[in-house]
Amino acid sequence: MDLSDRVAAPRGVRLDLVTVGGPPRPAETALLSDDEHARAARFVHRAYADRFRRCRAALRAALGARRGVDPAAIAFG
Repeated sequence: MDLSDRVAAPRGVRLDLVTVGGPPRPAETALLSDDEHARAARFVHRAYADRFRRCRAALRAALGARRGVDPAAIAFG
């Protein structure tokens, strides 16, 4: 989806849109760290845990692609 006519972004900024509804796919959950799995397990509602997992996996995939590294190897401090 091209948002260039609706979103003003500084030069060099890239916007990625992802769909995060529904349960995460196995390939997405495989990217998450033990800490991220533990955090997701603390959500009271499963839908929120699923959204967290999908968002975090999307973030890892985007950062991994930009940096040329394995998304599962990214460490957040």
